[in-house]
Amino acid sequence: MVLFIEYPKCTTCQRAKKWLDAHEVEYVSRHIKEESPTEEELKAIGNNLDGYYVLGEDIVLSQGEWISIGSQLRQFTGTLDGNGHAISNLRSSSGNGLFYYIGKEGVIQNLTVSGEITTNDEDAALLSDVSEGTVVNCKAKGSVSQEGDAKSRSGFLLAGLVNVNYGYMENCVNEAEIIEIFGRMGWPWNYAYVGGGVSVNCGSMIECENNADIYSNCMYTGGVSGLNTWNGLIEKCV
Repeated sequence: MVLFIEYPKCTTCQRAKKWLDAHEVEYVSRHIKEESPTEEELKAIGNNLDGYYVLGEDIVLSQGEWISIGSQLRQFTGTLDGNGHAISNLRSSSGNGLFYYIGKEGVIQNLTVSGEITTNDEDAALLSDVSEGTVVNCKAKGSVSQEGDAKSRSGFLLAGLVNVNYGYMENCVNEAEIIEIFGRMGWPWNYAYVGGGVSVNCGSMIECENNADIYSNCMYTGGVSGLNTWNGLIEKCV
């Protein structure tokens, strides 16, 4: 049985409902304004990574350690529409953002993610570690910080929204403070990628902004992106 969370006046919801009826899919309908998705249902996205999800109100996460939705082998290929709402109080001491990997068909839009992520030498970003999909009208707030001397490796990634962007990002804003403090200086220990929007951009970033402080002594540090590769496009960003 499918749980169909809808806003009856939404034309996209109407089309989706029509498709379900046409294919004789059994479902239970729920009005999103009357009963918005919960934290437990947010976590359950990991059980249906190609679904269509819309927030009807803000979600405040509990105080526990957040575990990213999905993995490199189980990528999010659905749609999460924040509908102008926020997922807040995301906390992790091991670099976990909301998602681990947004696949090529994945769409995240109209969403604010806020919280505090700390890490020793793991990659860290509030929205996703990697994105090959589409991220539009999203915002990161709070802080992302590397603490400790990161002796175990170099080349780690810190960002407000996404660590590595292979996809398309538009009108996204970082307001999360980024703090990187290495215990060592010199090659290769300061070889890392630190950015407000993304750590490394291999895709497209259009009209994105960084409006937060970044503290870093790494060689690859930037406002919108720590590093823009040869095939990366950054346009009308500040």
